[in-house]
Parts: sequence; structure tokens; C-alpha cells
Amino acid sequence: MGSAPALSATNSAEAEVAAVDAGLADADQWARQRAVLLAFSRRTAALSKAETLIHDAASLVAETLQAPVFCSAHLPGDATTLSLRLTCAGAATVEATLPRSATSACESLAGYAIEARRPVICENLATETRCKDAFLRNQGVVSGLMMPLCMGESSFGALGVFYPAQHRLNPSDVEFAETIGHMLAGTLARLQAEEGWRVERRLAASLFQDVDSLVIITDRQGRVQRINRACEQASGYTGNEVRGRLVWSVFAPPAHVEPAHARLREGVARGTNATFHLPMLTKHAAERPVRWTQTVLVDEDGRAQSVLVSGAVAPETPTGTANEADEANPAFERHESVDRAAAATTFDAGTAAATPFQVTPGPGNGIVRESTRRAYPYRQLVAAHQAGVPPERLAFQEAQFHDISAGGVSFRMPSRPTFDTVVLALGVPPNLHYISAQVVNVAEFEDDGCIAFHVGCKFIERLRS
Repeated sequence: MGSAPALSATNSAEAEVAAVDAGLADADQWARQRAVLLAFSRRTAALSKAETLIHDAASLVAETLQAPVFCSAHLPGDATTLSLRLTCAGAATVEATLPRSATSACESLAGYAIEARRPVICENLATETRCKDAFLRNQGVVSGLMMPLCMGESSFGALGVFYPAQHRLNPSDVEFAETIGHMLAGTLARLQAEEGWRVERRLAASLFQDVDSLVIITDRQGRVQRINRACEQASGYTGNEVRGRLVWSVFAPPAHVEPAHARLREGVARGTNATFHLPMLTKHAAERPVRWTQTVLVDEDGRAQSVLVSGAVAPETPTGTANEADEANPAFERHESVDRAAAATTFDAGTAAATPFQVTPGPGNGIVRESTRRAYPYRQLVAAHQAGVPPERLAFQEAQFHDISAGGVSFRMPSRPTFDTVVLALGVPPNLHYISAQVVNVAEFEDDGCIAFHVGCKFIERLRS
């Protein structure tokens, strides 16, 4: 009877020692896991290849969980094959490539884990019913853990740790492997996004340089950030010469500096785009006619970040009345919405050239302009010429213009003109330029089911108001 308390005390002491040993073991394990997490975070910052990152992470997990075999599975870009690398302690790394599809997912533990998108614990591969893995069994694997590397809708591969005998993993080991897996999936997603960004940037840079249009990129204040090769060739400047300078101070002639500045300032403030004509001043003080499109680039909150200005150099025309008309082009002051409305109601110049209007009798019928025509899709004012009446006192009506050249202009009217000579008011009030022209051709055509008339004129002279 007297020995029972001593036995009880002995058992209690042994239990306490065992609890202390278990606590120390848990502490040592947690210390190892923290050290591995730190090492892994350092390696992910230094390494960049997905295959290397996955295999390195599998090695760290295997070392922590004291697994003699570890495996990395990587999904290449086409995602139709699964590349495996299996490393056994004291043996060379074995590599294999397996097909990946919905029907082949059960042919490997890695494929099954990726399809299931969750950790898969296997205690006996020989009796496993969820999937079969002849490759692992041939390498002597009996049990282990396969951790898929997935984020969102993307799958990057998997990592696994294995044992040559049946082995039961405790929940903390599985949680540790899952933590490494989630960290690695986030890193792989970032690397994939960065590579996609680099590809898009290279493509954008190639298009930026190879496009025929003049392209200028500025910040929201109008300071030049980049110009493309076409702009360098047309202006005579290099990108380094203009970088950081205000775009209107470099490329706009002195008379157009303030309007160009105001247009950019208004576009940035309102987040609106504009299309306009503005001469480009070259490095050698020459002016070249250019039709520009100004696009304000905004962030997700709608705030202007930069401005893209693209342009096409207009063909050179002979000096004379047509150039004066071009200087009065209303597109100097109109924005994109106005231009689009005008373009929507005008004819396509190429179509008109390929399919001429059916000519009907009219004054001067048969006279054809020999000079080059350019599209002129703007609404301007026309009036019948009256001898002795100042242009500003004539009864003008708005007409949709079609094209212009050094020798004349054409427009359309809802009714046949009853005059032989017309006065054109080109420009934007109050800056109107009055030009007299002779009606030389009238063509009837159908517009949305209505009969209208295409009127061709030959310039006579510029009138003074």
C-alpha cells in the first residue's frame, strides 16, 4: 500500500518531463519554420525563374519536414504539359514531362492537386484511389504531401514532399507547407504580371517608333516626355533635345503658342480630347501643316496623367487662295466632337474619287479641277454673290463642305443653286475669310432617301469686308 504514491509520483514526473520535451520540440520546430520562412522570403526577392523558385521552395519545405524526397512541378506558358523535377537524398535529380488535361489529371498526384486546387495528403500511394502516379511509385515514394500553386484563376504548378514509408503529417506541418505555397503563388503571379507588362511595353515601344504618324507624349503640364522616330524626322529634333521642354514652345509657331497651350490646358482640366489643324515649327524654323489629335490619358479615378498628341503631315499645296482658305480652317478652333459630327455628315473623299457624282446640267458643266483635292469635312457659310453688296451683309446659309484644292472647293446643298457666283465665308466667326467663286458643276445625288446637290466651284478672288 505504501508504494502506490511513489509510483504515482514517478508517473507524474515522467509525464511532466515528456510535456517539457514536447514543448521544446514544438519550439524548435516553430523556430525552424520561422527560419525557413525568412530564408524563403529572401530567395524569392533574388530569384526570378519560376522553375527555380518552385524547386527551391520544395527543398526548403522538405528540409523542415524532414522529408528525404521532394518534387517540383511547373506549368509552362501553354499549360498543356507538366514538367516534374524529383530529388532524392543522396541521388541525382530525375526529370519528367507529363501531359496535362482534364482527363489526365488523375494520372499524377501533382495534376490532381492542381485540378483540386487544395493540398493533397497521401498516406499510401499504392492504395490511393483518387489518383495514380506511376512516376512517383517508380522512385520509391510511399507517402507525402502535394501542394498546388494557384492564385485566382491562374495555376503555376505544385510542390511536394515525400517519404519512402508510410508517414503521417501533423496539421502544423501541413499549415506550414500551405503557407509557403501561398507565398510562392503570389510571387509567381507577380512575376507573370511583370513579364506580361514587359512584353506589352516592348510591343508598345515598337509600335511607338514604327508608326508613320507623328507622336508626342507629354506630362499633364505639357512637358515633352517622348517623341517617336517619325516626329524626329519631320521636326528635325531628337528626343533628347526636346525632353522636358513645353510642347507648344518647341513645336508651335509663335502665333499659335497661346491657342495650343490653352487647348492642352483645357483638355487636361476636363479630360477631353480634341482634333485640330496646327502648323508644326521645325528645328530649322520651317512650318509644316499637320492635323493633330490630342488624347488625354487618365487614371482609374479619371485624373489626367499624361497627354498623347499624334499627327499626320498634310500634303503640300501650291501657294495662293487655297492656302489662305486653309489658314481659315475651322478645325483650328473646333474640338473632336465637332469634327466627328462634320465627318459623319460628309462624303468619303476616296469614294467620291472612285465613283463620281452623276452630272446634271448646270452652269459651267464639265470643268474639272486639275490640282490635288483634300478632304474638307466642315460646315461653312455660303451666299449668292451680289454686286456692290459687302460680304458681311449677304444672306449666308450653312453648307456641308466636301473637299478643297488650290483651284476650288465643293459643298452640298439641299436644293439646286440658283446663282452662278457664290461667296464663301471660311473660318470661325469673327475671323472669317470671304472668297468669291464661280459655280462650275452641280451634281444631283440621293442622301438618306432625299435629293440633294453637290456643288463644285472655282475660286475667283479673295474679298475684303
